[in-house]
Amino acid sequence: MATRVTDKKGVVAATINRTHMIGNWPEDVKAELSAAGELWRYSKGETVLQAGEPTQSIWIIAEGSLINERTYANGRHMMTAVLRPGWPLKVTAIWSDQGVPFGLTARGDCSVVVIPGETFRRVVSSDLSLLQQVTSFIGKQYQQDIVSLQLRTMASLECQLALIMVFHMQPSMHLADNAPRGPETSPLNITQEEMAAILGCSRQKINVIMRQMEHDGLIRRDGRLVRIADYMGLLELIERDDPVEPDFRKMFEAWQDTLETATDQAT
Repeated sequence: MATRVTDKKGVVAATINRTHMIGNWPEDVKAELSAAGELWRYSKGETVLQAGEPTQSIWIIAEGSLINERTYANGRHMMTAVLRPGWPLKVTAIWSDQGVPFGLTARGDCSVVVIPGETFRRVVSSDLSLLQQVTSFIGKQYQQDIVSLQLRTMASLECQLALIMVFHMQPSMHLADNAPRGPETSPLNITQEEMAAILGCSRQKINVIMRQMEHDGLIRRDGRLVRIADYMGLLELIERDDPVEPDFRKMFEAWQDTLETATDQAT
């Protein structure tokens, strides 16, 4: 059962400080958001936010992870991502009274900072720079959602899986914002069952593709952990369907450099 934690205001402030975009805002703004924020704990499998319901809160994971998902009336289940600490969630939703298309479910025991949308809108609307940042953030999210829709319609399962791996390896919720961490510090924290739920196929199909990726030297597997071993190889796999934009290629090249540097340091 969801439990509000009232004696951990320091956790709220620390979570906001390390959150994408918001963590770089002026100290007085972060202090106002921290004062209004609440810390909640959830157990594995517990609904944090119900799909289809409106929300007037920003959600930030302090510890653990959430699943962005929805189960439809016909029994079919759709999942879009495993969400990690430091990502401001449902930023778009607080600007309207429409229900969220996907809800949030606790992937395991976790704690979440909840910031009232009214407070967030007030501090953002009073500062043009912050408003521009939020607008850019929402724009990137929409662009990523559109690309995801295109992939589901047009791309091969191998291409989709490669992109899902890259997305879940890197620290930012938007592909263009930050390079992934080194290969020994960022194993892919997502199961084959979850990948199958995201891509709408069977776990067995995911396993077959991953075995081929491992054989080709694109990934390394250690039990349930997966590490990307060759970003440029994954890019080549992705481009079998359609060439990527030059800026996207530059990201992969930078990630490959990060990977090789970390590998050299580890040997």
